[in-house]
Amino acid sequence: LEMYPYTQQNYLDQWSRGLLTEKGFVELSDWYQHWGYRWEYYRDILMLAKDHGLPVYGLNTPREVVTAVRTEGFEGLSEEDRTHVPPKVDVDDEDHLRLFRAHFEDDDEMHGMLSEEAMDGMFRAQCTWDAAMAWNAVQALEQNPGDPILVVLVGSGHVAYGLGIERQARNFFDGEVATLIPIEVSDKGEPVDAVQASYADYLWGVPEERFPLYPSLGVSLSGRIGPEPTKIIRVGEESPAEEAGLEVGDVLRGLDGIEITESADLRRAMADLAWGDAATVTVERDGETSDVEVFFRRSSQWSEDDG
Repeated sequence: LEMYPYTQQNYLDQWSRGLLTEKGFVELSDWYQHWGYRWEYYRDILMLAKDHGLPVYGLNTPREVVTAVRTEGFEGLSEEDRTHVPPKVDVDDEDHLRLFRAHFEDDDEMHGMLSEEAMDGMFRAQCTWDAAMAWNAVQALEQNPGDPILVVLVGSGHVAYGLGIERQARNFFDGEVATLIPIEVSDKGEPVDAVQASYADYLWGVPEERFPLYPSLGVSLSGRIGPEPTKIIRVGEESPAEEAGLEVGDVLRGLDGIEITESADLRRAMADLAWGDAATVTVERDGETSDVEVFFRRSSQWSEDDG
């Protein structure tokens, strides 16, 4: 599982052995601290593993280690951080660099104006991310005797064109690897007629998703990069947040009486809400704090990608 660092393995083992309740697992394993999507999106997969006693593994490395690689480089890592980095990270593939840069267009409001140094740091972090998941996947495979099949659940950006995890895994694994990426068969109602064959070994056609299954507020928060970790730095177009009048620069203080001190708090607070619900959001603007009612209604333009 991409969403968990391997340092959380104890809770995953307890889950597979049936030692944790569903609520206990989500809370103890810090699901919303590690992952930005609702538990319900993945529940059936995790329940399947629990029901059949299948081992589940965390593949990621701690987020702070990837951040250190991005900002300090490999040579600047502490001894502790080095223990969480695989023995080899390949950062010299021109095709992967070209693909990575293609994700950041000049008009990207959050990344379009990055310096070359910042872009290099982000690419170095991406390669470390891919290599760590490849390394931990291989370690998990080797822990199981016989001829097991390991299913790795990650975002498509980590496997597209074989340039992410698969490429990094070749440094320490010579077994068979196959990639599968779901492809929506239509885009805004128009059929998708063709996909480049090298995108993945297998493509899985799925219906177009017009709306996310579960609502979210539609904002991006500044995280730990600024003095105020809950400052809104992006508001999704036609999102519930925009419809309620929230703006970039507002500081998010609470939701339905739950204090918000970081993005994970917001995800936890949103976990019980459904489309059609309303919530009271507490925001600070220009030093003044006020309560704003937000209605979670679907929009023709907004998607969960907007935060």
